[in-house]
Amino acid sequence: MTIPMNRARFVFESVGTRGNIEPFLLVAAQLRAVGHECTLIAPRAFRAEAEAIGLSFYASTERREVTSGVENIQISDFFYPGYDAVVAAMRDLEKSELPIIVINIDRSCSSNLVAEKMGWPTLRLTLWDEKQQRMIAAQAAEMDRQT
Repeated sequence: MTIPMNRARFVFESVGTRGNIEPFLLVAAQLRAVGHECTLIAPRAFRAEAEAIGLSFYASTERREVTSGVENIQISDFFYPGYDAVVAAMRDLEKSELPIIVINIDRSCSSNLVAEKMGWPTLRLTLWDEKQQRMIAAQAAEMDRQT
């Protein structure tokens, strides 16, 4: 699948903490600066920061909110917290005329399941070791070559 990169909508999703969200905000700000649209799906606590840099925002659920005080937790609630909120957000974003690229932190993000069903590409953004950083740089370079 070739994605025209002159303009796209990047959808960032995480149920994580500030350490997961801040890299998303930095990358999204750079993408917005070159004309892309960006959306953050994350816990409510990050709404103001996302909107301050021009991102659209959808509230998700933190893993601890889903598991707190629950006697009979479902495995899906633990591994894919906020799934219903992510599905609703991504169905709304599906109306976009721009190509959609989903960026998250790991395979246990609900956005992976939705993106897979919708045929949208996904990327991982993490602050991992040098080998992982080289892989991300190679993906970015490949995207640049395709434009």
